[in-house]
Amino acid sequence: MNGLANICQRMQLDFEIATGVHSSQALSPEEILDIKLYGFVTERTKATINQRQQGRADMAIERWPVRDRSSTGIGISLKNDQSEWVRVGKLLAVRIDPTAPWRIGVVRRITRVDEEWRKIGISIVLETPSLAHLHPADDSHEMSYSADGSIRDEPSPSPVLVFEQMENGPSLMMETAKYAHGRHHKLQFSDNTLYIKLGSALDKGDGWMAVGYTPLT
Repeated sequence: MNGLANICQRMQLDFEIATGVHSSQALSPEEILDIKLYGFVTERTKATINQRQQGRADMAIERWPVRDRSSTGIGISLKNDQSEWVRVGKLLAVRIDPTAPWRIGVVRRITRVDEEWRKIGISIVLETPSLAHLHPADDSHEMSYSADGSIRDEPSPSPVLVFEQMENGPSLMMETAKYAHGRHHKLQFSDNTLYIKLGSALDKGDGWMAVGYTPLT
């Protein structure tokens, strides 16, 4: 699965199913596994929850053959005409076991093997992320101006992936356009809230960036 927005949306759906918040909580364990594995319901469950799953086509999952893997990376072999969207810097969510948590990966290398195949090198973040929403903090709320000179308010909260136990300190992955160094934000998790100050950019790719942050007291 690729793209920060799709990853966050899928993680939210998995959380709702696991906690019984989502309306599909009445499904059997086998039916829930179908959703987690395929991203949509199978024919035997479509009649029950088809309408509740509308609008989630952008969360489709691709299945790739693994060439090699370690704790920090995966090597994938793809045909040159398969998954043409793949490029260096693309953010992914991957898992070998459909019952396991999603792991975050980044495409770091693409090597053309021959006229038919290419090898994709994906680095894997060791820590499993938490899903949160980033809100501008009340004490840093500002008005800004659009290109035509009209006043616009601060953007709405945006979903982010949070890594609290990284070796170099806590960090999060967010949309590149939402980043401002030193800006104060409210980080809203499902069960608690944390006020933070955004630090320096640590990594970036196609539409996303990893940013360090400092909790505020």
